[in-house]
Amino acid sequence: MFRGKEIPSNQIGADRPVRIIRSWAAVELIGDEMKKLTLGILVALLTFAVGIAAGKAWFFSHRQVSIHKLVSPYEKGEMEAARDIGAGKLIIRTYGEPIVGYYPDKEILAKDYGVELKAVAGCVVSEELVENVRGYNEAQQAEIERRFGEGILGKVERQAQQVYKEYVKRHPNRHE
Repeated sequence: MFRGKEIPSNQIGADRPVRIIRSWAAVELIGDEMKKLTLGILVALLTFAVGIAAGKAWFFSHRQVSIHKLVSPYEKGEMEAARDIGAGKLIIRTYGEPIVGYYPDKEILAKDYGVELKAVAGCVVSEELVENVRGYNEAQQAEIERRFGEGILGKVERQAQQVYKEYVKRHPNRHE
């Protein structure tokens, strides 16, 4: 074993005696333990660094890029229409001064064809909005005509004009 000098416990304040080690074998043993401890710490740090790097790589590879930066407003409108058509929604977007009073186009489209007229802006519009609405409506109109026949929206417009004329005849004071 190791040679050492035993120190009485009353001198170090412990319950057990402590040996002062005077052997090179003990120093070598402590050196090996230090090497193992150092290696363990290095492995832990390396594992941590690799985990951080992998996490960052995953995060940056899975970020979603905004659709606004990749496509024109027209194409964005087409994609929005495709999403709505896929969800079973037929919608024609409108903008401009709101129509006050009786509006038969909206009623006919909704009741007879399940098509919603949706106001997306008032009188003041941007070029981007106009292009977005144009892309959206062209895609929706193609689907509406595919389902109900070519020229269906023109037919609805003529029908609505006739309904409106009859409404004005019945309610002459309400057609402002």
